[in-house]
Amino acid sequence: MADKKNLIILTAGGTGGHIYPAEALARQLLDRGYDLMFITDKRGLNNYHGILSKIKNLSVLSGPLMGKANYSRSKVCSSFQ
Repeated sequence: MADKKNLIILTAGGTGGHIYPAEALARQLLDRGYDLMFITDKRGLNNYHGILSKIKNLSVLSGPLMGKANYSRSKVCSSFQ
């Protein structure tokens, strides 16, 4: 049996429109031997019955940006440099 490949972290919100693609991707990556972790919001934490329920699930606080601030791409990206 081959060694485990690198860890891949999948992220998706707790709704079906994001979960179904993550489920399909997880299935393919697991079949190829990758180690997976799934990060979602509080709606989705440990709330799945497919492949995503068989890998480690973590939840993060998330929500929309609020207010009338100007969130330009350059301002947001400069925060990560």
